[in-house]
Amino acid sequence: MEEALKSTLQPEINPKNQEKIAVEKEILSIYPNDKAKEKKLEKNIKKHLAKA
Repeated sequence: MEEALKSTLQPEINPKNQEKIAVEKEILSIYPNDKAKEKKLEKNIKKHLAKA
């Protein structure tokens, strides 16, 4: 899953943000059926990407 994520990210993304995104994705994989968490995490991921 992480490999697919990395290939979709632009290389200029801040490594700190990349780390946060990886953590968010990891949490998502732990709670695959939690829709509320999923929405919140996706929002956070977009936020991290916007900061890059």
